[in-house]
Amino acid sequence: MLSLLISSQAFAQDPTVVLVAPFEPVNDSASGLVAMMPDFLGQQLAANTGVDVLSLSEIGAIYETPAEVYAGSCTPGEFVGCAFVLAEAGGAQLAVTGTIEAYERGSRIDVRIVDVASAREAVGFVVDVAMGDDIILADAVAAVLTAVERGELGQESDARAEGVEEAPSGPNKDEAASDLSRLSTEIGGVDTLNTREEGVLAEEEYGREQLFSDMEAEGTKPWERLEMSPREFLRYKNSGRPLYEWRELSEGRKGQVLLRASLGYGRGPVEGNYYGRIALAEQTLQVAETYAWQSMATAAGVSVSGAVAYGILPELEVGLTGGLVTGRFNIDIDRITENDFSTSPDATDTSNTTVFAGPQVLYVILPTSMLRPVVGGSAVLWRGTGVDSHIIPSAELPGGGSLDALRVPYALSVSATGGVEVTMSEVLDLWMHVPLGAVVATWNAPDVYREGGGILEEEGMITSPTQPGSVATGIHVGFQVRAWERKKKRTLSDYEEL
Repeated sequence: MLSLLISSQAFAQDPTVVLVAPFEPVNDSASGLVAMMPDFLGQQLAANTGVDVLSLSEIGAIYETPAEVYAGSCTPGEFVGCAFVLAEAGGAQLAVTGTIEAYERGSRIDVRIVDVASAREAVGFVVDVAMGDDIILADAVAAVLTAVERGELGQESDARAEGVEEAPSGPNKDEAASDLSRLSTEIGGVDTLNTREEGVLAEEEYGREQLFSDMEAEGTKPWERLEMSPREFLRYKNSGRPLYEWRELSEGRKGQVLLRASLGYGRGPVEGNYYGRIALAEQTLQVAETYAWQSMATAAGVSVSGAVAYGILPELEVGLTGGLVTGRFNIDIDRITENDFSTSPDATDTSNTTVFAGPQVLYVILPTSMLRPVVGGSAVLWRGTGVDSHIIPSAELPGGGSLDALRVPYALSVSATGGVEVTMSEVLDLWMHVPLGAVVATWNAPDVYREGGGILEEEGMITSPTQPGSVATGIHVGFQVRAWERKKKRTLSDYEEL
């Protein structure tokens, strides 16, 4: 008997785990057959072959969705992809699925067998079954499963062994025809048998006309069964992705930690100024007056920054950003004698580094797209530097002798951000942000020291302190990495049905 042959030859070693996944009805009359097909085929295969039959209840959850619910939500035309996902989640090596078209005196059943390891639809065949002859279907499935397991059907050639001439990829059509003839002789009823060289399902584009047609149709809409909006369903259908992968993609940033690094250029409170004057009395040449101030000013600079963020929604993340910006620190110090109007020496400058840090919120538009617009906002605290970080001033000035140094300046800016990011890999994105904001508060900017009087101010020899400008803007480009990679699932979307 065929079943004994299968048991003794094909499954003599470790039993193959097979999932009989839900079938799809072609017409309404097939609904009853579709409902009973997984149990019927599963029982027949378990009783008459050596395979282990996996049931949906043994699979558990797929992305927090019970397997039974996931199977029931499979959209029309995607039964092969759904069977693949269910079989892979349950650890099965092969999956059986297909479509059923019912007639008055029988049914036509298009069976698809999916090889999970290679993520391919290995074999498809059609069986015409008269009423009461369901055993023909079970025998046909068992025979083809055995042929697939033995490598006689649905296998791609592999000529990597040394000294073996490379064979053309894909199954041998002549062998497939011979197998079809043999199977037809053994079991009868098999109408066509096709091996799948490239895999499965090339979906036709789902357009707005089809969407509007579905809207007007009676009954539950396909997007309602998947808990999607019509707009999201349209993007999903045209994405070329199976449902499980689309659901993962739709999670966006939610629950992810993102690390970000960038280079930038812009304007902000990144320049430092120190001004000091020492006035000597004309007669005694003793210090009669001391005046100094320290502040920050707005200038352009190059920035290096980083950020860490956590996704609280698929589109929304909150995090912290920080970095440093290059700039200049100007130092203008002079010693003046009363009634001496000689020209003051030129000011000197040196490199300066201003650090910044603060919270940041970003909202990603279209998280399922490869190219995504980004909007958000931030509040950044800037910390300048003091003169003592660059030089030691004269002993009579603050920071140069017994006097305490002037306080380090701070500024607070708030910015709105626009930008874009593009997916490069499973864990890497490139992005560009353009913040536009303003300085809204300062501390110790400026900080002024004055001792004595009567010389500098009367003779107009002092300069007023600088104030940070109100503009804080720039452009930043960089990359972001998701701190952990979601489990990569194989997909059948790269394969097309012949």
